[in-house]
Amino acid sequence: MLRKAMYYLGLTEEQELATEVGKPRDTVFEAAPVNGTIRVDSGASAVPGRRIEPPLNRSWSQGPIDDESRLGDAGTVRAVPVRDTHAEVLVAEEFDDAKRMADYLRDRLPVVLDLRSAGPDTVRRLVDFCSGITYALDGTMTKINTGVILVSPPRVTLSREERRRLADLGLYSGDDLG
Repeated sequence: MLRKAMYYLGLTEEQELATEVGKPRDTVFEAAPVNGTIRVDSGASAVPGRRIEPPLNRSWSQGPIDDESRLGDAGTVRAVPVRDTHAEVLVAEEFDDAKRMADYLRDRLPVVLDLRSAGPDTVRRLVDFCSGITYALDGTMTKINTGVILVSPPRVTLSREERRRLADLGLYSGDDLG
């Protein structure tokens, strides 16, 4: 079989292939002797007298836990302020605008991409790029008007006021303006 593949790739001559076809194989493979028992060396990994404790249930974003916090009360709830998220409006006319859009998304800002003034080939390339970066960042991509796309990073939504502002600019045509 190997000779046939070598002949197909041009690595051997046809005469060599013909002499190998009728030639019996003289290679005999023997199985290694099998003993009924298998010995496993425990090595130095087992330390006598050492107690194994389960890991603490905490996220990796927290710092080290000291003994006082482990023995204290259940903890304190701290309110995290929600920043006022506004959408960056980007009127795309050429594919080079995709870099600015990616920079905004990396900074966790939603981007309203107005594709109405771009050519069909540019629109296709920008939508493909947006799809890829949205997938890579685990974000969302939503059509909010004809020729207008909202690209959002993960866990970022637009407030009702921001949707109203975009509707006043003619970029948002949703029923949820309230």
